[in-house]
Amino acid sequence: MLSAIQIQQLLKTVFGITGNIKPLPGEIDINYYVVDERNNKYILKIAGPEEKRENLELQNAFMNHFANKNSGLLISCVVNSISGEAISQLDDNGIKRFVRLLTWIDGRQFAQANPHTPLLLERLGELCGNLCLALADFDHPAAHRFMKWDPQQTEWINPHRSKFSGTRKELVDYFYSLFENNALP
Repeated sequence: MLSAIQIQQLLKTVFGITGNIKPLPGEIDINYYVVDERNNKYILKIAGPEEKRENLELQNAFMNHFANKNSGLLISCVVNSISGEAISQLDDNGIKRFVRLLTWIDGRQFAQANPHTPLLLERLGELCGNLCLALADFDHPAAHRFMKWDPQQTEWINPHRSKFSGTRKELVDYFYSLFENNALP
């Protein structure tokens, strides 16, 4: 794990940025909120050691594609390194990791919004629709892979249904049946 001093040195040498950093939560990446001396805000993303470059290229391509759609939705943009790279690499005590810097978008997470009013839910639905429209013509080779969270790939659950019992099995069977009979066709 890199120290705060090492993170600040990374920002300076790779991106030419000096500023304050604050760790952020992340499921896979190590993330930092960065505010530079001109009050520009960024998110520094240090990928997990198992992350494949093509997956990060997919994410960058998505952001670039979406930004060109003028959908009205703010989205982070990739900030290239001093050498012009969208994805850099660092050595984290012998572990090679990919590093990216993205612009920060101020806001509040949906889960933190309270209450979830009908208007908020309507705006969320509108946003999802606009996102789908903007991505209708997007494709990337790395997008064609297995992802457990992809609803179109729910079939992976079927061999595991026998691991449940009682009410949980009834729920799993019910929702899998809905998928199999309604979504899959």
